[in-house]
Amino acid sequence: MDEQSARSLYEQRIKTLIESLLPNGAGTLSETRLRYALDNVAQVAFTAGHDFALSNLGAMGGRAVSERKSKSSAANGKNGGRPRKDAN
Repeated sequence: MDEQSARSLYEQRIKTLIESLLPNGAGTLSETRLRYALDNVAQVAFTAGHDFALSNLGAMGGRAVSERKSKSSAANGKNGGRPRKDAN
């Protein structure tokens, strides 16, 4: 999930909750209902953020540069590229 999708997801959740808790933009709201609504939005935002962070973690690892990784790439290049995995 990308950042824009995550933001869109919880922005839509907030809009839906506001419309359900305060129809026509007005009304009374109990503390219990407000706490429930805020907790619900927080859970959606946390899950979306967690998914976004994990998906980017792998990409960051793939771009990591180290002396060991450089030597391995150079050795693979001398042998014609990355070794193929055996098909089992």
